[in-house]
Parts: sequence; structure tokens; C-alpha cells
Amino acid sequence: MSIMIITEKPSACKKISKILDENHKPDSIKIKNVEYFKAQRNGKILLIVPAIGHLFTVSHEKKEGQKGFQYPVFDLVWIPLFKKLERSKRKNKQYYQNKNLIDVHKKVSQVCSDYIVACDYDIEGSTIGYKILEYCLNREKLKKANRMKFSSLTESEIINSYKNMMKTLDFNLIYSGICRHEVDYLFGINLTHALTHSTTQLEKINFFLLSTGRVQGPTLAEIVKREKDIINFIPEDYWVINGYLKHNRKKYDIHYPTDKFFDGTKIDEILKECEGKPGIISDIKTSNFSRNPPVPYNLSELQDDA
Repeated sequence: MSIMIITEKPSACKKISKILDENHKPDSIKIKNVEYFKAQRNGKILLIVPAIGHLFTVSHEKKEGQKGFQYPVFDLVWIPLFKKLERSKRKNKQYYQNKNLIDVHKKVSQVCSDYIVACDYDIEGSTIGYKILEYCLNREKLKKANRMKFSSLTESEIINSYKNMMKTLDFNLIYSGICRHEVDYLFGINLTHALTHSTTQLEKINFFLLSTGRVQGPTLAEIVKREKDIINFIPEDYWVINGYLKHNRKKYDIHYPTDKFFDGTKIDEILKECEGKPGIISDIKTSNFSRNPPVPYNLSELQDDA
């Protein structure tokens, strides 16, 4: 039997398969316009299959005969993305792409005995891989699935992560990802339905969708608050005291300890007190320290900082 390896996207699939194949020339297989790869390593056949981000999404069960908005919504289910598009009668390119990918994952899983998630090692990557395996496998096989842990697609790191793969999936990250998606959906679907329904009823207007959510709502509130602060802001004059000293043909900037003065008379008092008097250096502090050069970026760290 073969080993199934799930990657997060086609480019990662191609690179990982090339690294893991002993001859760096994996066979390309194409089914339903989905390309995956067959590699050989240590006498084992590896079938490396890509996802394209999340193939499954959160939805809710509609009651029999239900028409229009359901509110509130608490019964959540995870379904293939193509089924959600099917409900909304959108059989577009994304529909067929998603359906074909899931069909290929299901087909490959049936000829394999071992399973490895090699998606990005973060909440989203772990959730993507888990949901694919959950759909394809029974509970017992799912428990035996392994996890490759890496932060970049370099040859040394991929080979090391394959040799030292985790014996189980990273369930802490998986449950965090599932929770985040479900909380987002619960907030989004219920607040959107409530806001849309109340607004259309109150204003006596035809139906339109008024969207909000766990992040969208508070973010919009902060933007509105900030805009109100800008509109209501009344500028106020203030003064600062800065200067410079000359010593051995060098200039040194000096700053008064108080950042801003809103009373101009205090400025005059301070300047009068200092005028014509010598400056005294009362304390000097020096320190030595060394700083290591920054570690080169990998893609995940670059995206985090960005």
C-alpha cells in the first residue's frame, strides 16, 4: 500500500514531491484536471496530493421547508465548499475545482494505508489537512495519521520533517482552527441575519443584505469612532523646548524633559532663567551591548510581520 501526503497548495505539492522522491523526478498524475505526484522513497510509494486552501467550510442545517433567513443559527456542520456553492446555485469554476479536488483526495485515500498532513504548520494549515482526512477516512485511520512539521520548503527541512514526523496530528492547532471558523460563522450568520431583518422591518424597505461579523463589526465601530474623533477634534497651540550644544566642533541635540507646554508664559520663564548661564553636565551614562544579526526570513515569518 502507498502513503498519502496532503499539501496546502499545488506549488508546495510539486516542490515537496520533488524533494522526497529519491531521484527528484516524481511521476505526474492528472485526474479531473487535478495534478498530483507519485514519488518513491525508501521502498515506499508516496502519493502527494494538493489542496487549494480550505476545501471544506462551515454551514448550518436548514430545517425542512425552511425558506428565507433562519435566526438564530446554532446547528453548524462542515461541508465541502462545492455543496455550499450548489445550494446558492453557483456552479462556477470554483465549484468544479473544489469538487474535483475532493474527489481526487477520496480516490487516493482509498489506495493508501498511511496518511501524512504536510500543510503549513499553523492553525489554518492544520485545519485544512484535518478536514480532508476527516472526510476521507474512518475514525480509526484518522487517529493514526502523521504530521510533517516544517517552516520552509527547503530540501533539508522537508527531508528532516519527513524523517522525524509527528506520530499524531497536531490536535491543539486543529481544534483552535475549527473553533475560530465556527465562532466566526456563529457571529457572522446571526448578527448579519438579525441586522438585515431588523433594518428591513424598521425601514419598511425591500430585502437587502447588511453584513457584519466578529471582526468586521468591531473594526467598523473603531473606524467610525476614530472618524468622529477627527471631526470633533479642536486643535490647541503648544510649545516645545529644543536646542543644541557645541563641543569640539560637534553638535549635540538637547531636549527639555517636558514634551509640550500649553502655557506660553512658562516658556518665557524657563528661557529667562537659562539665558547667559553655562550648561552643566550632571550625569553621564554609557553602556556596551552587542546585537546578533537578524535571522533570514522564511515565508511564514515574513507574512506574520507584514
